[in-house]
This record gives sequence, structure tokens and C-alpha cells, in this order.
Amino acid sequence: MRNYKYYFHTIFKQPHAKKFILLLCLFLLFFSKTYATHIRGGDLTARRLPGAGLTYEFTLTIYRDVTGVPADERVEFDFGNGEKAEVRLTSTQDVGNQTERLLYITTYTFAGPGEFKVGVGIRNRNPNVLNIPNSINTPFYIESTFLISPFLGLNSAPILTYPILDFGASRQIFIHNPGAFDPEGDSLSYELTVCKRDVGRNVEGYSFPETLFGATNQAGTGPATLKIDPLTGDLIWDAPLQPGQYNVAFFVNEWRNGIKISSINRDIQIIIRENPNRPPVLIIPQDTCVIAGSSLTRNIIATDPDRDFITLQAFGELFQNRAPGNRATFDTLLSQSTAGRRVGTFRWQTVCTDVRREPYNVVFRAEDRPTPRINRLVVLRTWRITVIGPPPTGLTATPDNINRSISLSWANYTCPNATRMLIFRRQGTSGWNPDNCETGIPASAGYQQIGEVPIGQTTFLDNNGGQGLRRGVTYCYRIYAVFPDPRGGESIASTEICTTLQTNAPLITNVSVERTSPTQGEIFVRWVKPIAIDLTRFPKPHTYRVTRAENFSGTANIRQLPRIFAENDTFFTDTGLNTEQRVYNYRVTFFANGVIVDSSEVASSVRLEAAPASRAINLRWNMVVPWNNLSSKYKRHYIHRERVNNRGTFDLIDSVDVTVNGFRYTDVGRFQNQPLQDGVNYCYFVTTRGSYENPNIFEPLLNKSQITCSITRDTVPPCPPRATIVPLNCENFNPSDNCNETYSNRISWNADRRAGCDTFISGYKIYFKPTESDTLRLLATVKDTSFIHQNLTSLAGCYAISALDTAGNESRLSNLVCNDNCPSYSLPNVITPNGDGKNDKFVPLSCPRFVEKVVFKVYNRWGSLVYQSDNDIFLNWAGVSQDGKPLPSGLYYYEAEVTFIRLRREDNTLRLNGWIQILRD
Repeated sequence: MRNYKYYFHTIFKQPHAKKFILLLCLFLLFFSKTYATHIRGGDLTARRLPGAGLTYEFTLTIYRDVTGVPADERVEFDFGNGEKAEVRLTSTQDVGNQTERLLYITTYTFAGPGEFKVGVGIRNRNPNVLNIPNSINTPFYIESTFLISPFLGLNSAPILTYPILDFGASRQIFIHNPGAFDPEGDSLSYELTVCKRDVGRNVEGYSFPETLFGATNQAGTGPATLKIDPLTGDLIWDAPLQPGQYNVAFFVNEWRNGIKISSINRDIQIIIRENPNRPPVLIIPQDTCVIAGSSLTRNIIATDPDRDFITLQAFGELFQNRAPGNRATFDTLLSQSTAGRRVGTFRWQTVCTDVRREPYNVVFRAEDRPTPRINRLVVLRTWRITVIGPPPTGLTATPDNINRSISLSWANYTCPNATRMLIFRRQGTSGWNPDNCETGIPASAGYQQIGEVPIGQTTFLDNNGGQGLRRGVTYCYRIYAVFPDPRGGESIASTEICTTLQTNAPLITNVSVERTSPTQGEIFVRWVKPIAIDLTRFPKPHTYRVTRAENFSGTANIRQLPRIFAENDTFFTDTGLNTEQRVYNYRVTFFANGVIVDSSEVASSVRLEAAPASRAINLRWNMVVPWNNLSSKYKRHYIHRERVNNRGTFDLIDSVDVTVNGFRYTDVGRFQNQPLQDGVNYCYFVTTRGSYENPNIFEPLLNKSQITCSITRDTVPPCPPRATIVPLNCENFNPSDNCNETYSNRISWNADRRAGCDTFISGYKIYFKPTESDTLRLLATVKDTSFIHQNLTSLAGCYAISALDTAGNESRLSNLVCNDNCPSYSLPNVITPNGDGKNDKFVPLSCPRFVEKVVFKVYNRWGSLVYQSDNDIFLNWAGVSQDGKPLPSGLYYYEAEVTFIRLRREDNTLRLNGWIQILRD
């Protein structure tokens, strides 16, 4: 150090010392700025090259503050698979505001599928970014993730159309939107993140800008907020306070079939200015849909409260990479005659290939033009347009009464890029018609899909899967088209078409339980005569025979009833049945002049089941009948309950919409506001309502179930608690030198008392497993909401809590909370095995905490193994060979493989190596 002082002292005495120092300072200043490229922001996207397999084109877009040093001629791309490449600057463009846009474009061919994090780092960011400390010396790093999977198809990442640099005003809401779209029509979502400085490293000291300077929202009603709409991508900052530069980063995530296949990182710079100006007001249409093949024209209006002139623009995929006739246009007047108002006209002629599941986003931008000394203000708003397929046309239905089938046909579909036509059927008309933007068929309409055909096929035969359709029933059909993934999309459903299969058989209308008994039960059975019977073919007299069997269908214990029924004798009551425990089904056979003509479909009785709950009874009922008990005309079934204090008397307590809830109902005591009581026996029957959807058959068809009873009891468990654990901080963990020291984990939890959960909690069960891969086992049962797991030699383990109610019902397990051990094992480098009791043995420097096993090996300087042990975590090596003989003084090399007790088994091994000096007197 003295020589350096002398050297500089000598220089300072020279005649040109001041000039030298000045040059030296300029050199140092230049040297420091060579790393200050002044990056404002950027993003990194990828495009799969058509027909090139796994070759992708990557584009790094950088916005640079031109007051920095010149742009880097080369940057290094890291392709996330161990390979890197230097990429030359492709182009530059002056975008104003002392900013230029740099593009670095390269191609790369991946060897195979996988998930790749592609990143680029540049030194450094521009100075004076208020939410990044020392930003001028902070590297800029952008990293986007791409999934290449043979199961999901090849993919190009989303394209971002709106610039990276944006401006806002102090105390006014700021909005940015990247104008993202996906070439394949995959779903997009958006999420905020932290700006990065390197691979896997966030910017140190980064702050989200809304947390700075005590800022409040524009209305002054609360703190400032920064959020991004996960669907539209609108980044909304309500509201900036301190003028200056801020950087915000977010991801544009791309999804296909529920799997995230790319994540584009954008790091933008927002410049906030003090501004007396007021922003424009932008009026756009409500989100809408349009049928493929039609045109969409809407006016976009921008007004300015200060009557400033306005520039109006539109961004988004509809203006890019499209055929001229399919490219959207946005026209504004070349000159603005009226200050404070500007109108733009959006026009788009859609085509069939525009159909997709996800909407198109159009971002409109209004910027005012105040006097030169006042900063301009920008307003963004996003309009979402969904393109749907046109409805199929020309649907017809032709019945085949002999083969009990219906033939469907329709016109060739307008959009040949659709892939499939889906066919749906229901009994009777639904009364549903699609809304303007409603595609497909909702479940609430009561249709069931019965088939699908390629889009070029225009016919379908419905024979009920080969079993034949029911005669006398009115069937209604609709169809709609679907489009291929990944873009997806559907058409509006066709108009409904209905037809009825004619029959020569009687139609059963009633199988109603009139008395419930194990031996004296009664069922009322009724049918209607064959409709429009041909008397020439089927001469009178007409008679009927009835067959009864057990269960909902089939021939178990089948029996033909002895009675022969005359032509107009179409109902009777079947007696002496076990209606309490059994279900019965009936079939009516029609005879003309003693010859069998046809038989009805089988119809069963209604079976009601009751299950107890906490102060409630759950009811379910079922039946197999040829009519429709889910008719939209008679969708409510009736619930009857016996009076507890007047047995034999039933009240109609409620009804249930079976088209929404199915054949189930829960009695929670709403009738007359009288809650059910635990331990009480409640009895019920239900009345179903149905229809053949045939104008020649009376309706509704009313049929009762048997009476069934249940005693209420508590079967509702509590909701699972929310658990926490006091975490172990390894930086502050200072165990004593006592190797017999024990530890403890403290777990606490809060009860979840939301509606729908039993809030009468009597205690909690604590489950534990020592590693993540183990099975949870019961550790303790307590009444408190905290527990200390004591006398532990290892802190590693996971805990989960369940809650118990007073009836013994146990909740699901809580969230899993875990602790891990702090691995520590250090060794000395000298031993003096001279028998003085000091440093005689090679042992760890401190008590080996949480160590399960150590494999210890010692080598001499020529690499020969001289000692090995694996049965002592304290080692206790006295400088001897394997046969116990003292080794001579000198240097020895050791290896120690330490197995720790850890939460994750894959984290439990540490390998140590070093030199040991044996010193002997």
C-alpha cells in the first residue's frame, strides 16, 4: 500500500498531473457507462416457422433510451437447453420520446419436445427508474417459456401489438394493454410479475409502483392499486402520484386444452408526468359476437373535456396478416373539423375461418393534442368480438314406425372448415331458443347428445342405439357444428324439429303407488287405447292383458294378471303388493279379435329413497317410464311430508324443478318455518308429473311414490381448518453444543365456520408424516386450536388438521404445513493424535444436527484408501489406518457423504471433501 501511495504522490507532483487526472476520470466514466445500455423495456416472442418442424423464429423487442451508449450489436440468447447463441441486431427504429426500438431476430431448431425457458440479458436499464433502486447499474433480463409437446401440437407464441413504452399523468388512472393475440386462437390470460435481472433472479429491491409515495386512487377513497385483468390484459394503475419512470412486468400466458403452453414476459416502462391536462373519453361498443360470413360496422367516439384535438387509433390481430377482404379497417377523418370530438369507423368482413372459441381483442387508443407546453394524455379501451358459426339449416325428421327409428337430414353446412356436426334429442319440445350470441345447446334445455357425424355428412339415423325408439312419443331434435382445435368454436344450434312415432300399442300413463305396505300395498295402473287404430286391419273386439314384474324393468318374478280387460276398461288397482320394499313394472298387451297386435312399453312405479342429514332429510326418487318426467311444461314435482303430531295426514310442503335439480330434494324445514329436529322420524312421498308430449294424450301424468321414512341425524362434517406452522429460519437457528438437545414444532389453525359446514366443533385431529413421501398418521386429538409437537430430534415433517363435530363427523384434512431441518456439518483440517486429550480425534466442529449417516473415507497423498467408516456420525477418527495402526504425520485427503434427515428425501445428501493434516510430536 505504501508503494501505491508513493506512486500517486509522485504523479501529482508532475507538471501535467491535472490533465492526467482529468483524462483518467473521463476514461473511468466511459468505462462505467459501457455497461449502461439504457434499456427501457422489452419482450421476447416466438413464431414456429411453417413446414419447418421444430424450428422457431425468436424476436427480442427492446425499447432503448437513446441518451445511453449505442445499442449492443450482439446479444446472447439462452435457449433453455444448455445451448446459447449470439444474435446480431436486426433493425432499429426511432419511435420518438428519445427512444428507439431494437429488434434482434434469430431462428433455432430444437432437438425434441420439452419445456424451454428462453432468455436474453442486456446491461443495463436506464437511470432514474423510481421503483428499481440504482436502475442504471441493474441488468435487464427477459425470459419467456415455451412448451413443445407432440400431444398438444406445434405452436407459435402470442403476438403483442401495442408498444412497450407508455405514458400517464400524475393522479389519473393509467391503462396499458399489450394488444395480444394468438395465431392459433389459443386462450390467453395475464398475470403481473416482478422485473428480472438474470436467470431466476428478480430485481433486488423492486417495488410495485402503487406502493410508493403514499399514493391514493384517483377518487381519493383508498390506496393506489395496480392490477391486470386476467381476461382482457388491461393493466390498470389507479393512480400514479410521483412523476417519473416506472417499470412493470407481466406474463401473457397461452393455454391449450387447459395446459399452459407458453408464457410471454413483457417488461414495460411507464413515464408519469405532472399534467394539468384532462384525458380524453373513449366510447366503444359493448362486447359482442358476430356470425361468420357477416360484416361488423361500429363507430368509435372519442371526446376531450378540454376540447383538444384527438388522435384515434386501433390495434390488434384483426389489422395484421390477413387477406385484404378479411382485414379489419379503422377509418377516421383525415382532418378534424370539430375540436374535442373524433369519430372512427371500425369495419370487418368476417369469414368462416374466423370462428374460434376465444374472442378477438381490439384495443382502441385516443390521444389528445393539447398546446405544445402541456403533455399529451392517452386512453385505452378493449373491445372483445367473438365470431361464431352460423346455424345449420334445413333440418328434417322422417319417422319409420315399423323399425322404430327417425331419419334426420339437413343442408350442407355453410362453413366447410367445421369438423363435426353434433346431433341432440329430447322428448317433447323444449321451448328454448338460442340467444344472439349463444352457441351449442345448454344442459338446461333438456337435450342429450345422441351422435355426431363428419361435417360433410348430412344424414343421421336415430334408432336409439339399435334398441328402437318408443312409439307414441314425440321426439325433438337440434344440431350444431363444432370447429377444430386449437381454435375451437361452435355454431348456433339449428331450429328445432319434432316428430312422433305412431303406434298400434296402448300407452301406459299411470303406475302410481296408492298404498304403502309390505303385504297389502296398492298400485293404480292406467293406459290409453291405441291412437287412430285401423279397424280394417285390427277388427274388434279389442281386449288387453296386463303383465307385472319386479324391479324397474326386466322379467323378475313376472306374472300375467288373470283379468282380461275390455276395450274401454283401461285402468285398475293392483293389490296385495309389497310396495314398501319393492318396485314393480307393468306392460299392457293389446288384442284385436283375440289376436295379439302389440304391447306397450314397460312402465315402473316410482321409488323414493330417504337419507338422514343434520336436521335435514335428503330425498331421491327414480322410475323407468316411457313418458317424459323431465318435461319443461311440468318440470315441478311435488314433495309431501307426514305430520309428526298427526300420523296419516300429509302436507304438500314443497316442489322441485327437476329440470334443474334432477330427481332429488333436501327437506331442511322451510315448510311453515318449522326446522326439522334431530332424532325425529319424518315420512314422505313424492308426486311426479310427466308428459308424452303428444296432443292426443291427456297430461300431466301424475304418479305417486311409496311412502318412505327417515330419522334425522347429524351427518354434515365441519369444514377443514386452515393451518399454519412456525417456520424454522436457518439463518437464525443457533443450536446449543448439547447433542441431546430436543426441539419442537408449533402448529396452529383456525376453524372454518362458513355456511354449509357444521359449526359445532368438539375437537381436532392432528396428523403427521416425517417426510413428504410418507403417509399421514394420527398424532394426537386435542380441543385447542394449537399444538406443540415436543421432544423432537428432527424438525422435518408435515402436519394436517381435521375438525370433529359433536356427532363424531370428521372434516376433510386442512392444508399441509411443513418444516424442514437446517443441514449443517463442518469438519476441521488438523488433528494432533498425541494422547493429550486435545484434538486427538477427527470429529465435527459442532454437534452434528439432524444427521442420519456419514460415509467417511480417508486417502493418502498417492490416492490409496487408508481408512473407511459408515457407522459413526461423529467419525472419531484417531489418525489410524483401517487395521488401527497410527498413520504417519502428513497430509491426507478425505471424502464424507453426509445423509441428513430432511423433508424431501432427494435433498438429504451432502458431499464434503478436503485435506486433513496429521501432526504428531
